[in-house]
Amino acid sequence: MKTLIPAIAVFIAVLASCGRAPKKEPTAQQEVEKDSIATFTGIFPCADCDGVRKNLMLYNPHVGDSGKFLLNEEYMRIHATSTPASLSGYWLRTSQDSIGFVFLKQADTVEVSRFKLLDNDLLIVCDSAGHSNDSLQLFLRRKRDNDPNNSTVLIRGAIDLRTAERPVLIEKYTGMTLPILKIASYGEIEAYWKANANAQTTSLPVVLFGTIETRISMDGRSKQYSLIPEQLVQ
Repeated sequence: MKTLIPAIAVFIAVLASCGRAPKKEPTAQQEVEKDSIATFTGIFPCADCDGVRKNLMLYNPHVGDSGKFLLNEEYMRIHATSTPASLSGYWLRTSQDSIGFVFLKQADTVEVSRFKLLDNDLLIVCDSAGHSNDSLQLFLRRKRDNDPNNSTVLIRGAIDLRTAERPVLIEKYTGMTLPILKIASYGEIEAYWKANANAQTTSLPVVLFGTIETRISMDGRSKQYSLIPEQLVQ
């Protein structure tokens, strides 16, 4: 009887291993998300849709100023859905006159996009001379994490709470005026203003995490933006 116990144990172990599902290899996106150093997101204007949502992940395997990138693009339409398109390649970071630049390439000679990097938080599309078209608002903000379903971004700017009915944040570099919704962590921002503002204060510099809400007019011709604050950083 004693000799049967080890044999039965071995048989059960073999049977259990046969029932296990084969281990799935991680996808390219999962590999990038695991080690990505920064994720940027934004919505670009579109001629025949409501916008192109871009999600850019910069991946750096211990190199420093270069690595792999993964860019996901989704065309936003109110009455239709689109399959996100993915583009991958290599990114390179350089600097000129104290301004950082990020290049996206699919090959050594094929440049996909070129951005100005500001405060390590904002990527602005620019041409080969480093010029950007501010009126088009072609920029990507740095995300809080790599979760594709989380749209929280890091925002730098100045808050103006002099008019309690319409508190706003003027974003640094883009100049966008974002009405601040009095929800989530608005109380934290209000306390910061009361503690640091005086009668002569017109605005206070601020860095915070938040979500930018976009509303499209009924005729589809205009957009309205507002800020949902989530966490005050500075």
